[in-house]
Amino acid sequence: MEKKKWILFMTLAVFIAGVTFFNIYLNRNISQTTAAKQEAISKETLQEEKSGT
Repeated sequence: MEKKKWILFMTLAVFIAGVTFFNIYLNRNISQTTAAKQEAISKETLQEEKSGT
């Protein structure tokens, strides 16, 4: 019985660690994508201002 508890604990610990690292990875990718889109919009706005005036 003690061995089953140990295996269950380790399985849950590995699962939680995996989900945590996956969330960190997704958050980093979303942040980079958002920053790139924001930069593109800023450049486009600046170009429109330059050509408009």
